[in-house]
Amino acid sequence: MLLSVVTVTHNSAGVLPTFLEGLGELAPESVEIIVVDSGSADLPQVERAVERVGGVLVAALDNVGYGFGSNLGARLASGTWVAFVNPDVTVSAGDLLRLVEVARSHGLSVVGPTLRNAVGEAPPSARPLIEPLWRRPSWEFPEDGSVVLAPSMSGCCMVVRADRFREIGGFDPRYFMFAEETDLHLRLRESGDAVGVSREIVAYTEGGGSSEGVTSSWAVVQRCVSRVVYSFTNLSVPAGIVDLGWRVLQLLSGRDAPRRAALSQFSRELLRTRRLARRDPETYVRTVRVQDHRPTSGTTQAAG
Repeated sequence: MLLSVVTVTHNSAGVLPTFLEGLGELAPESVEIIVVDSGSADLPQVERAVERVGGVLVAALDNVGYGFGSNLGARLASGTWVAFVNPDVTVSAGDLLRLVEVARSHGLSVVGPTLRNAVGEAPPSARPLIEPLWRRPSWEFPEDGSVVLAPSMSGCCMVVRADRFREIGGFDPRYFMFAEETDLHLRLRESGDAVGVSREIVAYTEGGGSSEGVTSSWAVVQRCVSRVVYSFTNLSVPAGIVDLGWRVLQLLSGRDAPRRAALSQFSRELLRTRRLARRDPETYVRTVRVQDHRPTSGTTQAAG
C-alpha cells in the first residue's frame, strides 16, 4: 500500500461525505481511507459514509483530540506514506499521490499542498516554527523549484513518511488541538528531515468546518493552551513562563472570550494535558470496522 489517508472527525457528518467523495475513485492497491471518529454524536452517519467508500472506521470512546485521534488512525495505516487531512478539506486522492511523488523527488519527509479557499484566496500554507513571544518569526523561506522549504506548514492537509512518523512517536497527545503539527515538524527537522510545501498542488479549505459546535471563543482558549504547552516543551522554561503570563492577561481582557469561562477552560485544559500524555490507545478505541476497500461488497467485519 502506497498511501493511507487518515481523517479525524468530531460531529463532522455534515462535511465528511463531501470530503470522501472529493477523494475520487481510489486504486485499492495504492490508497486506503481511515476515519477516526472522536466521540461524535453523529456516529451512525459517519459509519454510513465510511461504508460507502469501503474505508476503515475507528470509533473512539470520547473526544480524544486531533493529535491522539490521528495517532489512532496511523496505528492501522498500511501505507508507506500517511496523509493527515481534515474533513473540511477538498483534495483528490490523485493530488495526494502527487504530493508523495513531490516528497520523493525533493527528499522530503513531510509535504503539503498550497491552500486556497472558495474564492481563491490563499491562507498561509508554509509557516515558520513558533518562536518566543519576544522574537518575531521570519516568513521568508527558501525554495527548491516548485517547493517551498518551510520549517512548518498548515496541518489541515499534509503527507508524511509513515516510518519517520512512527520513529519520532507521532503527534504529541498533549496537544488536544492546534500546534500539534508544528511540534511534529520541529521534531522531524531536529532529526534531519525536510519539510516542504508544493506550489503546484492545491487543496481547498474554509478552515474551522471540521467540527460542528466548536465556538470561536473555545478555539481561542485552546490555542492559548497549546501555545503554552509548546513553549514549555520546545523553547525554554522562561519562554513558557512568559507565554503563560501573556495568555492569562489575554484571557483576562475578555476581548476574545468571556473572562470567567475562558480562565476556567484554560486552567482545566492545562491540567488535562498531563492526563492526555498518559492515555493508552487500546483503552480509548470502542470499535474498529474494516470495510471491503471498494463498496462492491456489502460485508462488514467488526473487531474490538
